[in-house]
Amino acid sequence: PVPLPTKKEVVTILRAVHFCRSGEVFYRIRRDAILYFRSDRRQVTCVTPRRAYIFYGKLDQVAAQLGAEFVRIHQRYLVRAGAVDRVTGSEVWVGEEILPISRSCQREALLALTRAALE
Repeated sequence: PVPLPTKKEVVTILRAVHFCRSGEVFYRIRRDAILYFRSDRRQVTCVTPRRAYIFYGKLDQVAAQLGAEFVRIHQRYLVRAGAVDRVTGSEVWVGEEILPISRSCQREALLALTRAALE
């Protein structure tokens, strides 16, 4: 018989993925594949290099689920720190995409992105 995973192994597996639901469909997305999340009212888009996943929710809840690996840069954007290629004063580059950093998030976002780059 195949042994069941330990509690620690299950937690490790769950931390490596993000689950979201769109209607009747559940998606399991590897966290290291996520570039960023974009929110438009209650519609959240999870952007990966291969495709975008759209679901309904709140960006604050997504940020709470994902933890410090993801950084809030704007009321509408949450980026994976490891996906950021370049940072200017008011923008981050994620691949070819340029995302705005809002003035209200700028200080904390720059600190978090710098901390992530040093780790």
